[in-house]
Amino acid sequence: QQSRRSPSPRSSRSGSRVGLGILQHLQVTSDEAMEASLIRTFIQWNFRIRMPTCCPYHAALMQAKSCLRRLEARPCAARFAPEGQAQCEDCGIVALPPRFTGHRKRSALCPLCEAGWVTYEHKRSL
Repeated sequence: QQSRRSPSPRSSRSGSRVGLGILQHLQVTSDEAMEASLIRTFIQWNFRIRMPTCCPYHAALMQAKSCLRRLEARPCAARFAPEGQAQCEDCGIVALPPRFTGHRKRSALCPLCEAGWVTYEHKRSL
């Protein structure tokens, strides 16, 4: 199955996807892909519902904010960077190495938008 679009950089809600990302040789991941990957994470959590809350979705967001505050309080990690050997040619999500997903090899299509992967040589930009 072929990708729906060519791998050209596009605009997202926050503006251009061209520019310096943490991995400078790749396009910047779209806002939509970052949001979708966060939601995919939230649906794997069994979290406490803290009252008052209007719905499970917003309860998950409150839990995520709490996690982010704790993570932000940790010491700096100057060498932190995404790790992968491929990037979705459409949404820009970086593919996790198969060892993180529990599979021997990566799926042929992006799990968020079903476009194809572009492989690259891993380079640390920091």
